[in-house]
Amino acid sequence: MNRARAGYSLLEVLVAFAILTVVLSVILPGNGRLLLRTNSAEAQVLAQDYAMSRLERLVVAGWEDNRPLTTFSEDYRDWVVDVSIAPADIDPSGGARSDADAIFISVRVFDAARREQLGFASRYLIGSAPGASP
Repeated sequence: MNRARAGYSLLEVLVAFAILTVVLSVILPGNGRLLLRTNSAEAQVLAQDYAMSRLERLVVAGWEDNRPLTTFSEDYRDWVVDVSIAPADIDPSGGARSDADAIFISVRVFDAARREQLGFASRYLIGSAPGASP
């Protein structure tokens, strides 16, 4: 009687593992890079959202006469946040302004080493500058 052999030989299994190894070695590094890009994009979205929120908090708080126009930095998460509040020389429509009742606020969010700007938000405030008449 001739019995048929069931299953795979050792050589067939080793060839299958070799093919699987080649395929995975091509696919996995690409997935790692995709994950890094996804994390970077997520950080940029969060930083942009923080910059816009920080700007809105400054606008809602208002800028009273006793608060100086200034530039300052603050730390949040693993970012550096630069806030600049300065007199505006032009209005949002692009024309020159002769009165001094406008300020320009900008918020920039950088990574901790300041190598990359992650977020930015800015706004003109008309009639809110220190010393402006009501």
